[in-house]
Amino acid sequence: MIMKKIFKKLIILTMLLGAFSLNAPEITTPNIVQAAKHKTKKTKAKTKSKTKKQAKSTKRKLRRKKVAVHHLIPWANVYIAISKSSPDYQPTIDAINAWNNTKTVKLNIVGSTKNAFIIISNADYGNTGWAGEEQEHITQSKVYSTIHLNDYFLNQVDYKIKVDVAEHELGHSIGLNHYDAGPSVMNPIIDPNHAYSIQPIDIQMVKKMYNEK
Repeated sequence: MIMKKIFKKLIILTMLLGAFSLNAPEITTPNIVQAAKHKTKKTKAKTKSKTKKQAKSTKRKLRRKKVAVHHLIPWANVYIAISKSSPDYQPTIDAINAWNNTKTVKLNIVGSTKNAFIIISNADYGNTGWAGEEQEHITQSKVYSTIHLNDYFLNQVDYKIKVDVAEHELGHSIGLNHYDAGPSVMNPIIDPNHAYSIQPIDIQMVKKMYNEK
């Protein structure tokens, strides 16, 4: 059985807020805010060294599981803790489908958090300076990722940007870091009027990360 590989990531995805204000389209020097951030949480252990040892051991086990079945692509169970009536729900589904359509990973939507390795939720977190947050959690028995979508910002952008932000955060959950050398969904700069969806370079990076041919 294969599960996604999660790396520690510093997420500094930025958004140009000037374009958010429909009443101020002439702003030429928009404020730049942090639109996504990343945290890593570990369960408390008796010693720090023990915690690190457990985390390394868990990751080694995941790698062994990944290479044990060569004919399958990496996969992860995803729980969507977003109401189906929310404007964020369908963009999140579309982002999951977009990654699945690359044939490099398989994200399975599940009905509970019990067996989920990626948990996606949304709320109006206010003017925090970020539109999406991906957080890595390391426990004694599990490594999983949570994604929080901030409606304070996402309610001010169009449908495509919502999908692109969700794709970007899922990219971090899968294990991708930022890439700014060309068009990429992992480009850290997102203009509210334009953002990259999944690009060929993103697919190549996932294949390389999981040693797929």
